[in-house]
Amino acid sequence: MVVRVAGSSLDQSSISKDYKMKKNALFQVSASLAISFLLVGQAQAGPIAKEVVEPADPFANVLRPISNPTLFDLALPRTTIHPIFMSQSLPNKISTALGDLPVGGDFQLYALQLEYAFNKRLSFVATKDGYIDFNPDSTLSVDDGWANLAAGLKYAVLYQPEIQHVMSVSAVVEVPTGNTGVFQGTGDGALNLILSDVKLWGRWQFAGGIGAHIPFNTGAESTTGFVSAHASYWLTE
Repeated sequence: MVVRVAGSSLDQSSISKDYKMKKNALFQVSASLAISFLLVGQAQAGPIAKEVVEPADPFANVLRPISNPTLFDLALPRTTIHPIFMSQSLPNKISTALGDLPVGGDFQLYALQLEYAFNKRLSFVATKDGYIDFNPDSTLSVDDGWANLAAGLKYAVLYQPEIQHVMSVSAVVEVPTGNTGVFQGTGDGALNLILSDVKLWGRWQFAGGIGAHIPFNTGAESTTGFVSAHASYWLTE
């Protein structure tokens, strides 16, 4: 059948074929737009979803105690490099069996502590080393030299990030490698056994440590103990 419109003739089969071609083209354009919107949506949602899934570090604001640095360690195992400079005034007099003796002066220590965390619970610690510059005013001799070396392992027996709490035990061996002129290098070494704890509470941090210094030669050194505490508060975010 032939339809005549305004002097033109249109074949019915041609009209049907042209309609199908336009329909297919429209479907392809619609599919392409849908895929494009889907990809853009995934690209925008990806980083947002990742930020929601990843938890914040509960110990990001934890601080290492500054007192008693060779024995009072942070309970949390982590990889750190900790430089130390210490300047200490010596007492004007010391009491001895011969009476009070004048001393005065000061000494300086330059050291570097290292820690490597194997995982969240276990780390290797190098807690003691460095160089000592000893400058008394009287009685004792001016000298300088190396400190003993001490290293060992630290293990978190309690690791509770959900309440920001860690308790750890450390076993550290001190080797008499230092110079006797600065009161190091005596005896046959020692074992330091230490229990440490840290708790974060909002902007507050509380930490404590208790331990014993046990010499391998009790005739040359004495067995001693220590207790240390730390408290701090963040003033800013």
